[in-house]
Amino acid sequence: MPSAARSFRKRLFDAIPEDALRLDGKYIEIAQDWAFMLPMVELAAQPVAITEPLYLYEPSGEGKHGRRAWREQVTARIVAKPPLRRPDGLRGAHGQAD
Repeated sequence: MPSAARSFRKRLFDAIPEDALRLDGKYIEIAQDWAFMLPMVELAAQPVAITEPLYLYEPSGEGKHGRRAWREQVTARIVAKPPLRRPDGLRGAHGQAD
C-alpha cells in the first residue's frame, strides 16, 4: 500500500464509490487515508510508487491515545475489501489516463 501518499488527481478521488469510504454502513472514522488512497491506486491506470524514502515515520503510537489497535483493525478491514475495477472512460483533463 502506498503508505502516507498524499498526491493524487482529483478525478481519481471523485471516482471512489461512496461505499468504499464506509464500513458497516458508516463513514470510516480512523485510517481514512487507507480508505481513499487504496481505491485510488486501484482506479489509476498507471500508479507510480516512489521507492526512495522521503521521510521517516515513527509509528510508536505516541499521541494516538491508545487507538493504534483500533486503527490496525480498521486498516485490515479496508484492505480486505474487494478491489475496485477502473471504469471505462476514466480519463484525465486532456484525455490521458491517470
